[in-house]
Amino acid sequence: MSDFNDIDSLEEYDEMVKRDERRSFLKKLYNFMVIVFIVLVGIMMYLIISLFMGNNNETALDVNSNEVRTLYSYVTYGSRGIRTDKFVSNSYVDINNFTNDEKFLYALQFASSDDFVDTSKNNSHGRRIYLLPDSKIREYMTTFFGPRVTYSSDLDFNYTFLFRMNKYNHATLDYNAHNSGFEVVFNSYQADDFKPNLESYYTQLYNAGRLDDGKIIIREKIVYLDAQRDGDYYNIYIYQDRALSKMIGQLNNVSKTEFESGSIDFNTFPNTAMVEYTFGLSGVMYYFESSKIVGE
Repeated sequence: MSDFNDIDSLEEYDEMVKRDERRSFLKKLYNFMVIVFIVLVGIMMYLIISLFMGNNNETALDVNSNEVRTLYSYVTYGSRGIRTDKFVSNSYVDINNFTNDEKFLYALQFASSDDFVDTSKNNSHGRRIYLLPDSKIREYMTTFFGPRVTYSSDLDFNYTFLFRMNKYNHATLDYNAHNSGFEVVFNSYQADDFKPNLESYYTQLYNAGRLDDGKIIIREKIVYLDAQRDGDYYNIYIYQDRALSKMIGQLNNVSKTEFESGSIDFNTFPNTAMVEYTFGLSGVMYYFESSKIVGE
């Protein structure tokens, strides 16, 4: 009897040892899988952080190059030679901060006389009616705002173009859905040399660079001005910020002509703010992505 009991005990012991070995193996396998999982998660997190927050080095560009000058002209554009102050009066601007009218203001700077189709019709005042097709409007919009821009053409407005048609550059634009475009009548000429009495800010192109991801950054220095007239001259108070709370300099007895000729030397005022423009890349074309004021 005792011999059988000893055999049973040995078999039970062996089975117990095997169970312990299996448990140990499964525990080691579980721990190994946990380690592998943690490593994989770490690698994924590193890749994500590197993609969105990694170094994006900047290579300097020549500010006098055609590429930089052309892009800079996009954002410093204004009707009749007067720059629109949207980017210098707002801390941050991207495509979501433009009204529909503002989108047309910036987009139509790319129009040329060749884009207008002669309808061979005149209006009631004998002025020629031209058609500016929807396809051209879309082209202008994507040139400035990129491929994801949205807008409405359901509007009528006046606009002063950079060119003349029949000696005129000022026109009325009325959308005609049936003709899939704007009916345009050029009716007057407006000179582009009109200037306000005195600018409220002064800017200077500073530097530019291309990032590793292909985007281009253009920076311009800016100071904000408060001009107080004293007879035929002005005392100009120069500020770092739009709120005119951080004065960094003063110019006395400045004539209007002297000021407009560019009398402010930015080297005298090192602590100026900057407007930083970012241009995205779509294919081979650059478009405005955003602007921000830094250093106020």
